[in-house]
Amino acid sequence: EWVVIELLSLIATYLVYAAWFLEHSEKTETFTKAFFPTLFWMLFLVGEAYRAWNNQTEKFRLRMACSVLNAFLYFEFFYLSVMPVWWCSVVTLFIAGVYFGLYRAIQTRNPTATSAVLSAYSIGTIAFVAAAIEVQFSNFLTVALWGAEAVGVLWIARRTSQTYLERVAMVLLAIAVFRLFILPDTFSYRPISDFTPIFNLRMVAFLSLTVSLFIGSQWVQQSNPTTATLLNYAWAFLAFTLLTVEVNDFFLKREALLNERLDFSRSTRSMSFGIVWLFYA
Repeated sequence: EWVVIELLSLIATYLVYAAWFLEHSEKTETFTKAFFPTLFWMLFLVGEAYRAWNNQTEKFRLRMACSVLNAFLYFEFFYLSVMPVWWCSVVTLFIAGVYFGLYRAIQTRNPTATSAVLSAYSIGTIAFVAAAIEVQFSNFLTVALWGAEAVGVLWIARRTSQTYLERVAMVLLAIAVFRLFILPDTFSYRPISDFTPIFNLRMVAFLSLTVSLFIGSQWVQQSNPTTATLLNYAWAFLAFTLLTVEVNDFFLKREALLNERLDFSRSTRSMSFGIVWLFYA
């Protein structure tokens, strides 16, 4: 029953590896660096899965802390060990598959398993799929795919009546929106000469998130009207922002490449903003 020993041993194991990694990583092969954190992850995961398989829920919060910490530390060290190799995202998807397999196995063997046990593995699956997207893609494509993943999670929540997945989808959408607004090219393409109106990755990211938020607002309207209202505000604001930055960058590119007179360009830009905003309203 001394569950805290497991947590302490997990932390100590990864600390020892971190000390070794800092000293020897540059002169060690990639396979060796990736093998040991994978071994540690599997050792702790086996014990955790055994308890979940037998529906042992004593001191559940502390055990879940071990589970989350194990997954987080493993992925961080694995990422640092193997990047920038192309197969990192494939392995990350495989890890997501392991968590999904545990979820399905426990659900099949023990239909009365607590929702907390099942939710831990389903959330792990979602998190590692999102991590695989982050590893494989970049910037606007990552944001667009996170939005699509959130819609998929909401669809599963509707099909299975697992309401906690709605909250997970909301968190994923919030992270995607935050990521979008901190990207360097969100409000102005750099360099502006590379900007193509409408046919650009920024448009893809904005549209993906806008559509995802709109679909989410419709799907949670019955179960959570307050959240649906917030999602409606969010997609409307994103659409407004997209129209504004696209028009602005269109004129910035004309000024840079066509060398238009600034007074003509600025007056036309102001009029264009008014027309676009009126149309959107």
